[in-house]
Amino acid sequence: GGRSKSKKGKGGGGGGRGGGGPFFGWAIDALRNIDDDELLRCVGLDSYMYLRFLRFGFRCSSFGTILGGVVLMPLYYTGGAAGPATEQFNSITLANVAEGSSARLWASVACWIVFVSFVLRELWTEWVHYADRRSDFLAVGDIDSDREYRYAILVENVPQEYRGDDALRGYFERLFPGKVRRVNVCLDTSRLDGMIAERQKLILRYEKADVARHCQPDAESEIRVGGMTPLSIGGEKVEALPYLGRELKKLNGKIDRERAALWRTAESWSLDPLRASQRAKEARGGSGSGSGVGDLLLSGKGKMSDIANGNR
Repeated sequence: GGRSKSKKGKGGGGGGRGGGGPFFGWAIDALRNIDDDELLRCVGLDSYMYLRFLRFGFRCSSFGTILGGVVLMPLYYTGGAAGPATEQFNSITLANVAEGSSARLWASVACWIVFVSFVLRELWTEWVHYADRRSDFLAVGDIDSDREYRYAILVENVPQEYRGDDALRGYFERLFPGKVRRVNVCLDTSRLDGMIAERQKLILRYEKADVARHCQPDAESEIRVGGMTPLSIGGEKVEALPYLGRELKKLNGKIDRERAALWRTAESWSLDPLRASQRAKEARGGSGSGSGVGDLLLSGKGKMSDIANGNR
């Protein structure tokens, strides 16, 4: 608090915009007053290192500008060369150095060595800083994510006899007594997801054909079935709406049977489909790493949302 007050006191002519002046005072105050630890806590490690990279670029470009403006440009301007290639902008470049002026050439080499050394030093400083912050991040984690996700593991290809919360928990409790906090079992619904996606495409085609029929009642809306569909070669032309309606009805039956099968599987595993849906969402949203046994154990992949919500 004391540091902030002292800096505000220096900027009395800033019109309340901060100690850096009336126009860019907010930016200068942000550079001066924001602590690195607080910045890391607010934005996360990735954004924090990106901001530090911008600072790194600013420092390198500023140092190069000062070195070139104070040392190189005066040396080049007084190089003593003559000719059209030394006029205007070229008068402050190496083109304006006369032949035989080895001292100025060696000055350019020395400035290059100084600049490269400065950049390498800054790179090393940033690397050491990143290594320390990365170690802290791996040990503490992101404050915005659930702590348990850093100690979660994914278990796949679970045998049939352990496909249940209680059975799977009992198995890991025997392996790691007292170290298992929670066990969640999810179902693989990728097949159901594919059917629902295919049905959505059929619905869009059906709606498109229906709109075309209403816009042009006298015109027959036909589609080609079979053959090389992408190239519209071969196959048979049929009326669009009846055909798509039949295909939708068939696919709805398949989806209902697949949903019922998954529902029976969930019940046989003593799972609540609503809870399984929430578990799948949490499993997809959380990630992390850590030591010890995971307190979130998952079986399979996919989601139960289409079963639990009754999407059709």
